[in-house]
Amino acid sequence: AHLPALLLVVADASADTGVRGRVAAIVGRLDRPAGDATLIGALKTGAWQLQVQIATALASSPRGAGVLLDQVAGGSAPARLLLERAIAERVSTYAGLKERADKLTKGLPPITAEREALIAQRAEHFRAAKLPVDAAERGGALFATSCGICHRVGGKGALIGPQLDGIGVRGADRLLEDILDPNRNVDRAFRQSVITLKDGQLVLGMVRRDEGETVVVADIAGKETAVPKATIASRSESTTSLMPEAFGQLIQRDDLDLLIAFLLKQR
Repeated sequence: AHLPALLLVVADASADTGVRGRVAAIVGRLDRPAGDATLIGALKTGAWQLQVQIATALASSPRGAGVLLDQVAGGSAPARLLLERAIAERVSTYAGLKERADKLTKGLPPITAEREALIAQRAEHFRAAKLPVDAAERGGALFATSCGICHRVGGKGALIGPQLDGIGVRGADRLLEDILDPNRNVDRAFRQSVITLKDGQLVLGMVRRDEGETVVVADIAGKETAVPKATIASRSESTTSLMPEAFGQLIQRDDLDLLIAFLLKQR
């Protein structure tokens, strides 16, 4: 009877992540299809802690585990969730699902303790920061110079990576994860392609379009290269993002705070 009220809490991006996760766990254990849409929405935009709690709860039943795998396969949830011990153990008990999970997680880079510690440190720094009144404006300037080469906000910037209008609904914790660990939640539409040529050379980047007898690939700098299809030996999709992992680690903490302040305004 209280399911609608519980779903409001799970969907509230401004609520405490821990509270949302505990309520989501209750909803997941209820195993009601009526709660699927809200749980899936939170899986797509929530921080890692929330994603793990939702995925663990969904994996508590065969139906929920199937829903979880469907979302991972469709790109609405990170495949790395399936490597979490509690989730992997649950999924492996259901006939046929372990094989699906193994295929979805093949070749995934692990989430390291060092990366988790970095994200926690930067999150703590952001929460404690006394941001200047013009923090969002200054963060916008940083975005234009550091991020606009790939991302677009408000009609400004490039479209090598995802457009970020509305990104602020994800909250600071998830935004920090997206920047500091770009391979954690990779939108399938923006995964890097690996093209092996017949002469053994590799072409890495995002396939932008097919043009007759050529494939046009864009690299991290936005430079497009036309690759003749006749020279291609094989083509595969990487599990990693085109965004460099080192970017978030190289940006200074105070500058990262300003960038997050700007992104949170994008709603």
